[in-house]
Amino acid sequence: MKATILLAVALVAAGMAKTVRASVRHMLLAATFFVLTLLPLAAVVMPPVPVEMPYPIVALATTTPATADARTATGRKTVDTAAAPGPAGAGRISIAAVLRGVWGVGLLVCLSPVLTTFVRLRRLRREGLPCLDIRPLVHRLATEAGIRRPVEVLHHENVRAPMTAGWLRLTILLPRDAGEWNEAERRNALVHELEHVRRADWAFQVVARVACGLYWFHPLAWAAWRRMALDAERACDDAVLRLADGPTYATQLVNLAQRLSGGTVQPALGMANRSELAARVAAILRSGQARGRAGTVSVTAVIVTAALIVLTVSPLRAVVPVRPRLMGSPALQAPTPAVAGGIPAFDVISIKKNDDPNSATLFNFPVGGRLRLINQTVRMLVSSSYGIQDYQIVGGPDWLKTERFDVEAIVEATPPPPAQQFLLMIRQLVADRFTLVLSAETRELPIYRLVKARADGQLGSKIRPSTCKPPDPTIPNSVANVGVGGSSVCGNRIGRFSMTIGGNTMAGFANQLGRLAVVGRPVINATNLTERLDWELAWAPDSSWWSDRGRMPPSLTVCRSLRRCRNSLA
Repeated sequence: MKATILLAVALVAAGMAKTVRASVRHMLLAATFFVLTLLPLAAVVMPPVPVEMPYPIVALATTTPATADARTATGRKTVDTAAAPGPAGAGRISIAAVLRGVWGVGLLVCLSPVLTTFVRLRRLRREGLPCLDIRPLVHRLATEAGIRRPVEVLHHENVRAPMTAGWLRLTILLPRDAGEWNEAERRNALVHELEHVRRADWAFQVVARVACGLYWFHPLAWAAWRRMALDAERACDDAVLRLADGPTYATQLVNLAQRLSGGTVQPALGMANRSELAARVAAILRSGQARGRAGTVSVTAVIVTAALIVLTVSPLRAVVPVRPRLMGSPALQAPTPAVAGGIPAFDVISIKKNDDPNSATLFNFPVGGRLRLINQTVRMLVSSSYGIQDYQIVGGPDWLKTERFDVEAIVEATPPPPAQQFLLMIRQLVADRFTLVLSAETRELPIYRLVKARADGQLGSKIRPSTCKPPDPTIPNSVANVGVGGSSVCGNRIGRFSMTIGGNTMAGFANQLGRLAVVGRPVINATNLTERLDWELAWAPDSSWWSDRGRMPPSLTVCRSLRRCRNSLA
């Protein structure tokens, strides 16, 4: 985006300044390429300035009409992501990785001609012969142009038109028959090439080609490079026109361009360029065209503008909001008093893909400041942290329920936050690391109410107070225990047709019932019981479970054989 805006502005400005001196337009475009080359480096070195962008990545809708505003403190210590999840699924080649590879291949392809040019120039310099008879003229013209550095002039049989190369070792290469040119033609060619030397056009060209390699996919970069090369030649033509006649010089350019017809592309800046010859001749013959070198005011204005762009634009970073608005259940809507000031972030996060199909699923109590979530899908993390069921989550890509991950997160605060706050922190982890956004909507769904069956409100004999105690979050490596002489089994154990409850509340039991496929709808706790209890629950599958497996339930088989029991079965 930065490169597009910068290139578009530069090209529009150069196009509107047709009557301005070519040297000024060339300086404007050259400064643009310098800025393009410095943008990535400055973005790394300078402190970033975030620019918040929309958060459109993955959207889910939950059918729970409640909100929870999750805020995350900044300043995470370390982030260790062994397998970063994303829309493409962990363990797969992401689109970003493919695009980086394509960009790298394009960069090598576009920079290979630059490397080839250096090799060819080195060979031409090594094989070229010095032009001894032209040296006095070159020295005089260089002094008049203000060039104090020595300029080497060589001729080579493979050079068809004059050209210039190098910025440390300044070299002008001439055709083998340059000694046979008349004095005016020889002077015009040398003035043109010496103007390239004075303006350091070779260095500008190399920087522009490197920038085009970095932005090879951008058509505006190549358009700006062609325009800059044309303005460089026109600026050198203007230097020649101070001493030469326009039509005569134009004729010389056309003759040189004819010599290049059918030959290889010159590896350096040349006096004659076939691709832009028509534009150059038209500019040479145009009366009223402003000519000459760029003034001090123009040079200063371009340099200051380029510096300001690098300092102000390069630090800008497009970022996704780190505090998205998340939707959750009423139970988690209001933060606890300990988190009323905001939700802190985990100090260490590790997310790895779990490829073991037989791995156990674990969403455990946080121990100390450490949380371990094993073999979890993203939908499971959303369901557990928001206290909703899977059927209440609508939308999102398939990988949210097929890809499984092991998540380990650590909070180094002492004492560690309570379990309720950990759930809020898991929400934010899901939003940040899986680029997930949730919204809430209200839908009518069938539900069940869990109520007391006895009119007197007493509990059954097989429901008893629990001696199981959850792990103490303030004690490192604390585990659940049943106390001295306890007979409870801590936790929930769910089988195909049974459930053993240990140390759970009726609210938790209702939540577990709602997760069962045989229930298939939310279960609302209406018992008003808050203490932790132990009990066992067993049930028999209905006829649909048997028919799905191609079998008949035993009771229905007996009744059909006896041709009875229809009323009792109903």
